Amino acid sequence: LNYPFGYLIGFGSCAIFGIFSYSIRNSKKNSKRILLLILCGLLATFIRLVGSTLSSIIIYEYDLGAALIYNILYILPSGVISTVILLLIYRFII
Repeated sequence: LNYPFGYLIGFGSCAIFGIFSYSIRNSKKNSKRILLLILCGLLATFIRLVGSTLSSIIIYEYDLGAALIYNILYILPSGVISTVILLLIYRFII
């Protein structure tokens, strides 16, 4: 039962980059590309946080506060690091 929330929603949130890939690649301004990458990173991190928090509440019976604290401690740094790495290498992949 952990699969739909923790994995399908949580890691499926990375598909956000695919949804916006056309806009990112065809943007004329470099600043717009960077802004779109940052927004996609924030949105993907937020969706992963929601999925993992729901999983913690439903599967492990955490209350909302405990589930948010637990998940924020590792999802937020992971999202920030992933977005920074993506910004550093985006010239090579776009």
